[in-house]
Amino acid sequence: MIRNRVILLIFLASLLSCNTIRKIGFKPEDTDFVKNCREDWTYSDLKDTISIRLLLHDKKGRYDLVSWPNLFIGITNQNDTIGLIDNFTTIEYKVNSKLTFVPYDYGTEIEKALGGYAPVFTVHRKDKENRLYCSIKSLYYCKLIDK
Repeated sequence: MIRNRVILLIFLASLLSCNTIRKIGFKPEDTDFVKNCREDWTYSDLKDTISIRLLLHDKKGRYDLVSWPNLFIGITNQNDTIGLIDNFTTIEYKVNSKLTFVPYDYGTEIEKALGGYAPVFTVHRKDKENRLYCSIKSLYYCKLIDK
């Protein structure tokens, strides 16, 4: 009986090993890739109303005392790929949705840093989604106009 439990534990451990994770699509090196992309981001306040076609939406969330805003990555009418930070909507939007954002004052740079207005660090299973983090250089603080 103890032997069977040991075999079961070894089997379960192998399911959780890096080799198994690799097989389902997540590669540990993706973490470094996304981290390097994020280091090039610049943050500023949105100045004018803007509309995008959505490419990626990392939802707003909270864990214990830490919270983070929505991150939207999309293409503008001028074919620029940008990131937009919204701390209000709780709706999950689908890829290719048309969304409109307006300027919103989140406060000073210190208030933004202390208020948790940085997107959560996310690594996706699909390389295409992770590459979107490198396609943006500018992120804008704003508010989504919910329709």
